[in-house]
Amino acid sequence: MKVSPISRYADPRYPARDILDDHPELLRRLPNRWRQSAVIGTAVAAACGLVAAGWQAARAEGEPEAKPAPVFLHGEGHGSFGCVAVNPPLFLSEDEAREVIMQELQRPPYPKLKMTADGRTLADFPVPETSDQAWHDEKLKLGTKKQDLALDGWDAKHNIGYEYVSEADFKAWTKRGGMMSTVSVFDMANTAKRLQASIAAVKPEGTIAVFYDPMIGYQDAQRDEKDGNRDWQQRQDDARMIARYVLRLQVRDFIAWLKAEGAI
Repeated sequence: MKVSPISRYADPRYPARDILDDHPELLRRLPNRWRQSAVIGTAVAAACGLVAAGWQAARAEGEPEAKPAPVFLHGEGHGSFGCVAVNPPLFLSEDEAREVIMQELQRPPYPKLKMTADGRTLADFPVPETSDQAWHDEKLKLGTKKQDLALDGWDAKHNIGYEYVSEADFKAWTKRGGMMSTVSVFDMANTAKRLQASIAAVKPEGTIAVFYDPMIGYQDAQRDEKDGNRDWQQRQDDARMIARYVLRLQVRDFIAWLKAEGAI
């Protein structure tokens, strides 16, 4: 038998140390057969000790604890306006979104997270550049730009906050220049993902969630073909009701994630 070096190792089918560093909650999700083994239990306990020791050392050195939350996708978060738009979306304002988000964060039996509006500012932060013309302008490269970002909500006691990607944010982060069209396309979901990527890269202290406008279309509130005869105001009201509910789903997923992480 000839012994040859392995040029490439396959990814392990178990959580390696770098994964456990990012997701310590995996150590609490052991199969029942593992829990019945003293040997495996000792090994897992040792792994927990190594990870905990690493965290304690980082805290001792003054390294800030950062925990970027994922973007919880509920709602398409995409829509267009213009001559070809047959289902223009409805926007939820930042004030209306804050009302919905705070209702969910303070709903029993959840802990009452007291978010202060604009309670924390991330200085010189790389926000995602946006454009409602990027859909047809291939030369318009969207990156990031540095500016102060005042979070829409911040709980100083729990070190938890959030940013809601709204129509106002999308327009404020717009990159000027490029081609023009009579059609404008807003992509809130992708903008939220890019903002979350910036948070993960910068690693500001604390836990910051990114929510986004679901952008429910007026026709999305139509129940059937006969229902299309309803007046425009009724459609708008129904679309707003659906958008508020879909945003609630984003917040509920965030709360479930916080509990799984042991943050609340």
